[in-house]
Amino acid sequence: MLDALRQSAGGPFAKVLIGLLVASFAVWGISGSILGGIGYNVIQVGTTNVGVMDYQLAYNGQLNRLSREFQRRLTRVEANQFGLEQMVIAQLVSGAVLDENASKMGLGLSNDQLAGLIGDDPNFVDASGQFSRAQLQLVLRQIGMSEADYVENQKQIAVRNQILDGAAGAFAMPKTFTNALEAYQQEERIFEYVVIGEEVVADIPSPTEEDISTYYETNKPAYVPPQYRKLEIIKLEAEDIAKPEEITEDELQQAYEDSLARYSTSEKRRVQQLVLENKEQADQVYGKLNSGAGFEDIVSELGKSLTDVDIGLVEKTGIPDQNIADSAFALELNKPSDVVDGIFGPVILRVTEIQEEEVKPLFEVENELRNDLALEKAADEVFDLHDTIEDELAAGAGLSEAASKAALKTTVFDAVDRGGRRPDGTEVTGIPALEELLRQAFDTGIDIETAPILLGSRGYIWFRVVDIIDERQKPLEEVREDVRSAWIATETQKSIRETADKIVDRIRGGRNFSDVLAEMLPPDSLGNSVTSKMSGPIRRNTPQPDLGSQVLEAGFTSVDGSIHVAPAAEAGKFTIFKVSKRKAEGADDLDDALIAQLNEAAADDLFTQLVTDFQIREDIRINRQLIEQINTYN
Repeated sequence: MLDALRQSAGGPFAKVLIGLLVASFAVWGISGSILGGIGYNVIQVGTTNVGVMDYQLAYNGQLNRLSREFQRRLTRVEANQFGLEQMVIAQLVSGAVLDENASKMGLGLSNDQLAGLIGDDPNFVDASGQFSRAQLQLVLRQIGMSEADYVENQKQIAVRNQILDGAAGAFAMPKTFTNALEAYQQEERIFEYVVIGEEVVADIPSPTEEDISTYYETNKPAYVPPQYRKLEIIKLEAEDIAKPEEITEDELQQAYEDSLARYSTSEKRRVQQLVLENKEQADQVYGKLNSGAGFEDIVSELGKSLTDVDIGLVEKTGIPDQNIADSAFALELNKPSDVVDGIFGPVILRVTEIQEEEVKPLFEVENELRNDLALEKAADEVFDLHDTIEDELAAGAGLSEAASKAALKTTVFDAVDRGGRRPDGTEVTGIPALEELLRQAFDTGIDIETAPILLGSRGYIWFRVVDIIDERQKPLEEVREDVRSAWIATETQKSIRETADKIVDRIRGGRNFSDVLAEMLPPDSLGNSVTSKMSGPIRRNTPQPDLGSQVLEAGFTSVDGSIHVAPAAEAGKFTIFKVSKRKAEGADDLDDALIAQLNEAAADDLFTQLVTDFQIREDIRINRQLIEQINTYN
């Protein structure tokens, strides 16, 4: 959760610091002095200190991330063999170096700006969508962090972001680079191809007992099912306890009146605005209109078209000039206005279409409003029920008993693997935060009490591992038919590939593509000879369902006119193809999103270099003895 908070508030800094800065630090090493004698601080950079709690939070966060990648809980010894300790030190040193230099630069953040950053954090909103101090305190209590520490953490991140923005906030890649990338992306190929499968195999092979036994012994790991967990869970969200039927008519009516804007469509008008040069010209035009001249004729006489003077179908709030807005929404349909003093000079208005304000009646929105009110009430009850369940569990109750006290039910999964699949291959659905739930469940033993998993900022899941179904090697007799089918599929694949290779060899020997196909492939169901297909021009990053990724990869790394064979898009088949290079015609510019990604990556690299330079200039002290003590007693 702490990582999520830092990411949501930190923006690009969190990504740069935890990613590229750590990587760069591992390359260049820790510069400056590495000494002891800095008391109870783990790291000291000038006047900036990193304490024991900061180190533990950073280490545990990275340990959890690494454990998720390995799909099991790593020990500290194992993690440090992967360089985790050094990586965390590098991360913290990078942050301390930034903080020290921010202090030297005199960078800071006002209380109002800091309050705005925290207030905008979606983790801390209540059921109405507004910032809630109580929600902030609840979330911080869940992660074991004080409010003061969190505020200081956000302040540090915001100040570091100022350095990031100043160093590379508006960096753009040079045109030479983007032009080269554009040419690469827009290079095209044309494929002449044919796809072959089982139809080219005259006799599907049948395995002997020896073949089956040998295949089984060679592929034994394929017949070891994964470890499963039997899980019991409680899910608590507002949707689980909402009671729309208990919303009273008075509550419904009051909520409808409070939400009228939500169910109302404001009046809209199509407004024409004829802007005139000065008051004298405006008076002349107004006089002509009063004398019977048509509005369209006046517009044409001034060298304009109706399109030029049409500002569209707009709400009153959509017209920034209040004087013009008031006049336009007071006009009768198709009747020119008097001369109106606009911000940029006199104008004459005309309204050619009016869409009246519409308000949905209560009976049309009753169900939606009733559900919303019920969810809002339920959201307030979630925290009380959370405490009820926690109290019951603390008193020794099981999940079923605790759920019953909160008027909830438990859900039991008899067997589920790390990927969320049951033994029959079906996927578990309908459980939020399933990936996190399974990660923790597979790091936990039977009947071990665990903290609830947060669902966003207003929900929880409790779980208990009821049983562990260990991996086991299935004996041959249990999987004989599966082994037999796998052997046949493998041998069939070999035969198809052999035919494909023979065809390729003959074409490379100078034979015509179509002639070789007609000679070596059986006719189709109508008795016609198999012929090749011709693709249109294809770019390397354009998906081609008929060809598949492996054919495209081989084609875009091959010389013009070459012949190849590669696995087809459809499993069990192969594609024989000839590739022709082609320059793109009418090439488009690079996608704006891609250019933005390139600019961001380059900006990250610049920022990494800046921090590396900071590191070289600073006197960095690391208390190795204290770090060893922390690792020993945790």
